[in-house]
Amino acid sequence: MSRQTAPQELIKAIENNRQSTVQKYLDDGIDPNIRNDKDPWKQGRQLLIFAAINGHVDLIKLLLSYGAEVDGTDFHGRTALSWASEYCQYWAVKALVEHGADVNTEDEERTTPLTWLNEAGGGENINEIREYLVHKGAKAELYHE
Repeated sequence: MSRQTAPQELIKAIENNRQSTVQKYLDDGIDPNIRNDKDPWKQGRQLLIFAAINGHVDLIKLLLSYGAEVDGTDFHGRTALSWASEYCQYWAVKALVEHGADVNTEDEERTTPLTWLNEAGGGENINEIREYLVHKGAKAELYHE
C-alpha cells in the first residue's frame, strides 16, 4: 500500500466527477490505491471509495483500469462496495461486482456490504441493490454488533 496521501485536488476531482483531472494524475503515475490519510474522520479511504460513494461509474472503471484494487480497504476494512452499498449507489455497486468485488467481504466489525445497505435505512434503489447483491451471492443473514 502506498505511503503517500492523496492530494486534495485529486479527491475533489473524483467527488466532482472531473475525469480529465483524474486521468492526468493517473497518467502522471499516481498510485491508484493511494489513501486519503489526512481526512478529519481518519477513514483512510482509497480513491476508488470516493468514486463509489459518489456513484461515478466511469471513474470507477478508470481507476480499476489503472490497477486500483477492487477490494482495497480503508483503515476500518471497508471496501468501495461497502461504501457504495451504504450510499445506495446502484450503478457503482453493479460496476464493482462486475469487476470482481467480493459481495461478502467483512470490515473490522464483521459488517458486510448487504448489512451496510440495510443500515442505510432507505434511499433510491435500495431494494434493487439488495436484490442484486443477494442474486450475486451476498449472505442474507445480517451480523452487526
